[in-house]
Parts: sequence; C-alpha cells; structure tokens
Amino acid sequence: MKVRRFGEASAFLDRAESWLLREEAENGLFLGVATSLLGPHRFRAPIYLATVEDRGRIVGCAFRTPPYHPVITRLPLECVAGLVADFGRVYGTLPGVQGPTSEAEAFAAAWCRRTGRRGVVGFRLKLHVLTEVTRPVPVAPGWLRAAVESDLELAARWAVGFVRDTGVDTSPEEFGEHLLRAGALYLWDDEAPRCMVAVNRTSMNGATIGAVYTPPEFRGRGYASAAVAELSQRLLDAGRRFCTLYADLANPTSNKIYRAVGFRPRTEVVLLRFA
Repeated sequence: MKVRRFGEASAFLDRAESWLLREEAENGLFLGVATSLLGPHRFRAPIYLATVEDRGRIVGCAFRTPPYHPVITRLPLECVAGLVADFGRVYGTLPGVQGPTSEAEAFAAAWCRRTGRRGVVGFRLKLHVLTEVTRPVPVAPGWLRAAVESDLELAARWAVGFVRDTGVDTSPEEFGEHLLRAGALYLWDDEAPRCMVAVNRTSMNGATIGAVYTPPEFRGRGYASAAVAELSQRLLDAGRRFCTLYADLANPTSNKIYRAVGFRPRTEVVLLRFA
C-alpha cells in the first residue's frame, strides 16, 4: 500500500478523476473541491491531496483544505494506518475527519491512538441521490429566483442560522456571500424571501444541493420542499443526470422532505471531531 501525495490539483485530477467518477454521486465533494483548487481559492497551505494505491491501483483518496478537517473516500480499512501516518507527516494536529462511517471511525481511532486525543461525533449524514423529481402537492405559493446583490444582507443572516442549526464547519458570513457571488444561491419568494437553497458544487454529470434553510417563522408551509424540488428540476432540465444532497440523520423532518421530492438514501457519512 502506498499513499501518493500531489502538490497540484491538476496532477491529482489527472491521476484520480476517472476513479472518482466511477462513483460520481458519492465522490462529488472530492471532484468539486479538487476542481475549485484549479483556480483562486481561500484555503490555507499546506493543502493535502492524495491517492491511496495498492500495487499501482487506486483504492481510495483523501484531501484536506485547511483550516477544515480531512475528508476520505471509501478505502480498504487495512490502508487507514498508512494514511494516518502520512497525514501526521504533514500536520501536527487535525480538527477531525469526515468520510463513510467505517472508514472515518477507523481513521479517528488510529489518529487518536497517535495523538492521545478522542473522537467526538459532530454529525451523521445520509447522502441522498435524485434522478427524477416528485413535485410536492400542494405546491407552496411563490417562486424560485436567483439571489441578487440586494439579498446579500439577508443571505448573510440566514447563513448564520443555517450554520447554527447544522453545525457545519464554515464561516457563515463567508459562506453566504460566496454562494451569492458565485450565482449559486436561490430564494423561494412568496411576496418576500421565505427560504434559501443553493447549488454547492457540480461534477461532470451531477450537482449537489445544500444550504437549505427556512427561518423558524416560515417553517411548516412547504417552502423548503418547493425550493428543493424546483431547483432539482432546473438542474436536470439543464442536463445534469442526477442531484445529490446530504441530510442530517438526527433531523427526521428534513429526511422526510427530501425523500418526498425524489431523493433516495445512499451512503452514511460521519464527521468526527478530535477533542
């Protein structure tokens, strides 16, 4: 087993893209992040991009874009110790690890044995995949529109609520502004904005939907269902073959909403923070 590190995203993609595309929906985060690293980005050095290989054959991948935690793909559990050792050669400390449950738990156990820290569950998510939209009935009043510059203050405020509710590792102000300026943020408007949703990233055939947030005073009226369904349909109509999103396993309401509009559960993912 060998961990092969890459200094440039282009070299990493040259080596790993075809392997990642075999499970494109599951590896959308890898593909999206690696592609974003081809141009200007806001992450700190050193960035970590690596393949895990067995006799010249890729069996897994890993990345880290500081200050955020490492993310790993599915990989043979016997490869985890070597991957942890390689991360240790680059970073003295890590904030946590995210990946498929078995792989992330094995990584966390090995890292904690190495450092004397302990892993604490940050969240457990289920990856959902949609290939055909089921429209909610009845459809909430209003329409989906792209967020514009005048929505920036609202987007920043709602991003704070989203980060608070979900516990995702990101700066809410930077998160909301980044999505808006990238043309990726949408609002469900019923005389005034009621809900937000975004296209977090895209890959060759798919798109990942995220940042779904309805302020408490507008919940229970079907706005999120309508927004997710409409955005998913637009993405399919534009040529995407599927859409994905992650839902918190601890939130049965969001899981029910997403399944009702056509998303089907796939892989369970866990974030373990190192305390």
